[in-house]
Amino acid sequence: MNDLLARALNSLPHGPEFRFVDRLLSLEPGRHGTGEYRVRGDEPFLAGHFPGQPLFPGVLLVEA
Repeated sequence: MNDLLARALNSLPHGPEFRFVDRLLSLEPGRHGTGEYRVRGDEPFLAGHFPGQPLFPGVLLVEA
């Protein structure tokens, strides 16, 4: 993880389970940021949502 991404993630109030950032594309501290997150399918929040046919939880889509 690069230093800029590490600093950006450390500034978030969210715990690691809800830091949906794999790659930071741009950052203007205090103004704007763009990142990427790749859904791998083995995330803990998919385990029971739904077994065998994982579906990204709607509440996370809305918050995103």
